[in-house]
Amino acid sequence: MYISQRKFFKDLRSFAKYFKDIIKDSDCICCISRGGLIMGVYLSHKFNKPLIIAAKEKNRWQFLGDINNYRKFLIVDEICDSGVTIEEVCCSLSTRVSKPALMIPCVLYAKLTDALVFDEGRFWSSIFNMKAFRLVSNRWITFWYEGKQKREKGGKNG
Repeated sequence: MYISQRKFFKDLRSFAKYFKDIIKDSDCICCISRGGLIMGVYLSHKFNKPLIIAAKEKNRWQFLGDINNYRKFLIVDEICDSGVTIEEVCCSLSTRVSKPALMIPCVLYAKLTDALVFDEGRFWSSIFNMKAFRLVSNRWITFWYEGKQKREKGGKNG
């Protein structure tokens, strides 16, 4: 499945409308590096929220931004394949903040797995109560920013 730039931003705008109350209620946006950066920057500007970037270096999650200033973290990524990345970021972040914090993971796309449950028109996962805007069932997902080479090789393997 190929997700074009036009489809991505159309879905991202719809995501922002659908989850606007959750986004407005959060203290900051924490985006997962690479795929989640576009989403994080867009939401940060649209809702005037501080941006924290989560990046994995040498098997350890690093957070760019002062994480101790916030209590409600909206954690965003473009896609959830298995939930492992979201779970790692939530766990790592929760152990590093100086006061109890609430992690609110949201993804634009999620692959259909046994961990996802249908609820009120959207899917969510039992992993940290993750919310997903669109469900995709295809095994290979390729985003426009991954380039033509990825599409020709069969896409992204989650």
